[in-house]
Amino acid sequence: MKNLIFIALVLFSSILNATSYVSATNGDWSDDDTWSPSGNPGNNDDITINHIINLDVSVTTKTSITINDAGSLNSLTSSLQIKNGVSLTVSGELIVFNLQFDNGSIIVIENIGIVEVKGDFANKNNSDNVLIDGNMNVAGNFDNGNGGVITGSGEICTTGSYSGVGDTFGKSPTSDIPAGSCVSITILPVELINFDATLENPNVIINWSTASEKNNQQFNILRSTNGLDFIIIATIKGAGNSSTSLSYTYTDENPPKTTLYYLLKQIDFDGKSETFNLISITNDVTKDECSMSVNPNPCIGKCTVAFEDCNEDDLKDAKFQVYDAMGNVIYASISKPIEQGKALFSLDVNNNLKPAIYIVRGNTESKMIDKKVIMQKN
Repeated sequence: MKNLIFIALVLFSSILNATSYVSATNGDWSDDDTWSPSGNPGNNDDITINHIINLDVSVTTKTSITINDAGSLNSLTSSLQIKNGVSLTVSGELIVFNLQFDNGSIIVIENIGIVEVKGDFANKNNSDNVLIDGNMNVAGNFDNGNGGVITGSGEICTTGSYSGVGDTFGKSPTSDIPAGSCVSITILPVELINFDATLENPNVIINWSTASEKNNQQFNILRSTNGLDFIIIATIKGAGNSSTSLSYTYTDENPPKTTLYYLLKQIDFDGKSETFNLISITNDVTKDECSMSVNPNPCIGKCTVAFEDCNEDDLKDAKFQVYDAMGNVIYASISKPIEQGKALFSLDVNNNLKPAIYIVRGNTESKMIDKKVIMQKN
């Protein structure tokens, strides 16, 4: 217990004795005049770099190093090791011989940051707080140890080989990455949550939503009646960049009465595009509309003509006429009764209808429908 207390006191004492150094001019790391306050930074000091600093000694830091966008820390021969609990933030330029991130280090390479490693790079076992949004180039080998995790939207390139079982930009194990190649996370310009269509007669309502959007200029909605040939029917403005859920809707007014196919195409500001999965919906001409059927047809001996899916006001005045091939009226009915929501009429060869082709015309308050009927003997 006394040993633990002693260690804690030593660590606390080192933190209290830490000095915050800020670069005052271009110069060598080991030159006192390079820093404000004047002096030579130790391993336990906080460092902020706003100038071009030559790393003329290898450094193992135990506190923090911040390289701002105007700053540069560079060396072709000296190395840098970032210890447990230490933060390294690079918005400018870092050039070193070898670079090592220990377990528990906190690394942020901003999107404008550049890291050049002239020798080898190592992210040690369980070092899982490494964010690289900028560019890292490694002239030697790249190793990401067991439990190591490197994330971000940047790019890593190496001349040598990749090794280790850690996760690098979603590639795990890192050793599967080809030697001498570059690796980055593939960021989808649009993360689509859903894309669907519903029928609200006579229109089709198209809905889609996104979880995030990046550089998204617009959506194009395309429609086809055969699933092969598509036309653009609408262009909807995108959100540009968004990290929140967004919903979109479009009404396709009075589309063709058939099976309809829709595609959603996303277009970036730079002209790149992505097309999402095909969806379809049947816009049936008879769906929810008054229609007339003849069953069976051909009519053998007797068949039934019926109005279906009509409103009750229409069915009160349903009438039927039968015409021969010359257009002569063979039969005209009076208003027919409603039976189970249908107006029915029967054709029968016993009613002096010879085997032939006839036209049955049905009339309601708002509809007139003709059907061809083939009359045959029993």
